[in-house]
Amino acid sequence: MYSKTKLFRERFSGKNSPTWNGGLAKLRTERSSIEYRDWRKAVFAKDFYKCQCCGAKSSHKSHVELHAHHIKNWADNEADRYSVDNGITLCDKCHYEFHSLFGKKNNDSL
Repeated sequence: MYSKTKLFRERFSGKNSPTWNGGLAKLRTERSSIEYRDWRKAVFAKDFYKCQCCGAKSSHKSHVELHAHHIKNWADNEADRYSVDNGITLCDKCHYEFHSLFGKKNNDSL
């Protein structure tokens, strides 16, 4: 006999879950790889650790959180995921503003 909890889990897990977002957990795992970290560091070095939108850069007086942003988005461009030319350095504010304007998919607008 099934318990209510087991029935609920079977009914609302994976693709049936209201919070399902297409297997994002796999992408998060890929983004924690050594290859991704090396790509991120290479993008920062290419851009001299400076936001390419507003010019913000960390100093001994202030800290700026930098993000390595994919120009051709991660989800739709598997072949360019680790290409340094497909990356640009943005500060956290510019990065969040970009995604609030253009979303996270089909956003090759930079």
